[in-house]
Amino acid sequence: MIVLYRTFVLIGLLVLLSAQRVLRREDYDTTEQPEIKSPDWMVYLEPDRSLADLSIPGSHLSTAVSGGSPNQRQSWSLYRQYEAGIRYVDIRCRHHQNQLYVYQGRGSTRRTLDDIMRETIRFLNAYPSETILLRLRREQVPVYNRETMGETVKRLFFNYPSYRIWSSTRVPAVHEARGKIVILQDFYGPHQVGLHYRYLTIEDSGNVRNQHAFNWKWERVRHHLYAAQQGDKDTMYLTHTAGTGPGVIPYAAASRLNRRVWDFMKQWEDRQNRWGIIAMDFPGAQLVKLIIDSNF
Repeated sequence: MIVLYRTFVLIGLLVLLSAQRVLRREDYDTTEQPEIKSPDWMVYLEPDRSLADLSIPGSHLSTAVSGGSPNQRQSWSLYRQYEAGIRYVDIRCRHHQNQLYVYQGRGSTRRTLDDIMRETIRFLNAYPSETILLRLRREQVPVYNRETMGETVKRLFFNYPSYRIWSSTRVPAVHEARGKIVILQDFYGPHQVGLHYRYLTIEDSGNVRNQHAFNWKWERVRHHLYAAQQGDKDTMYLTHTAGTGPGVIPYAAASRLNRRVWDFMKQWEDRQNRWGIIAMDFPGAQLVKLIIDSNF
């Protein structure tokens, strides 16, 4: 009887954990489809406005859509993220044998940067008013290469129309960036392929191993959002709201932090604000829309 009781308790706990993971709220979503879509919201922006002067919803570890609780950071595919209104994506590649393989942490996603480019350009072909900011970060140690990562990226770009890629080191205006992928280069080397990621003003602390660290993380996020709101309009701000730590699963941290972001931004929803880029784990479609609406 004791063994049977323990079995029922274990099953109950597993069901409860599953219910917590598959959840849709306005600020947090672990389902496969966004509740609402905003695929062409940038069409309403003033054409001369700098991208640095915008509020831009983004995703953190954008291709980490599988792998289970310890590794997964998103539940929407990349294209569905774009349809929901996400305009900043975080792509990490290992440079191996003159190819760029997309990684999430230590594991390969079995996709290449070429796959990401094709999917993104397919979206831009459908919605030419939009812009995708793509952080391109080197992941893992590069091995067996005859060229630098910058050379490999540039060689890849030759396969695509030049009007689809903004590779200048200058932050473009909206009308200059329409229909383009804006590269944010997060790797070192002599070959420049876009804006320097490290030139952005960034909040990227992510260790939330306990309640004290969680509160500390939220204060960092809140202060950085205020800094973006009040700071130089020519400076691009990026706030990562994601967190994890020993014993803290990413979806659990996102559930709490996304709620804080939602409550904070609801206080400002009746006025125009500049929040910069906000990169999130498991964002809800209404939170994405709330960030978008702050531009207008």
